[in-house]
Amino acid sequence: MLSKSANKHNRLFCTMVPVSQEIQEMFDEGTVAPGMDPKERAKILREPPFQWDEASTPQKIWCFGNDGIGPNIVSERTVGVAYLNEIKDSVVGGFKWACNEGPCCEEKCRGLKLWVNDVVLHADAIHRGMGQISPTARRVSYAGIMQAAPALLEPVFLVNITCPSAITGSIYNVLSMRRGTVFDEGAGLAGGVANMKAYLPVAESFGFSKSLAEATGGAAFSQLQFDHWQAMEGGDHDFRDVETKLGKTIHAIRVRKGLAPEVPPLDRYLDKL
Repeated sequence: MLSKSANKHNRLFCTMVPVSQEIQEMFDEGTVAPGMDPKERAKILREPPFQWDEASTPQKIWCFGNDGIGPNIVSERTVGVAYLNEIKDSVVGGFKWACNEGPCCEEKCRGLKLWVNDVVLHADAIHRGMGQISPTARRVSYAGIMQAAPALLEPVFLVNITCPSAITGSIYNVLSMRRGTVFDEGAGLAGGVANMKAYLPVAESFGFSKSLAEATGGAAFSQLQFDHWQAMEGGDHDFRDVETKLGKTIHAIRVRKGLAPEVPPLDRYLDKL
């Protein structure tokens, strides 16, 4: 992606790539953290599953996370760029701004890695200040996110259902109507009782206990607790289509926040050479 500053004197050439789920979990667990010893961190980042070449030079990694932690990274691979250190904080600030307010519906983003490939800067320091570079870095981050197949993550409950073994079929029907999935039917307990485990999206959980009681005649009992986040069905081509589940959700969030109902087009953030 290429984005130019408002005064047209500065340019950022960047690439956005997704961070794998395995690596995201390592960040969440604290296996890799910003406060670590740089040599120790570099050793971890050079080995699988990371295998990051830039880790051999810690200065190549500019920041981690939108708030100092988390699986969002800015790295640079420029060659012979003058004044690069002067704009480092400005680029990081723009990237964190984009991570805290994503382009689809201004929600937090995760799993992003921004490569700064090349930078063209004005020779006069007054024309390459933070007011020029930070908004440009935000725009180039937005463009990268929208081109890297973004997804909307939704929270998912872990549901424990205790019920007589003879009525498990009714529970399958209730869960399938709410996008739920059973992953453990539960070994039969004493007295013909089953302990089923399932995943249920939080958005579909409202009224779940009532529906379960109606379907089983009050014979099933459920407990819900947060378990993980998962990507909603759909992809980067569906978030603009209000006929899809993903598009409807993004549209509803933007309306609730007082934003323009439509997701801005990509050319709003990209510039031409």
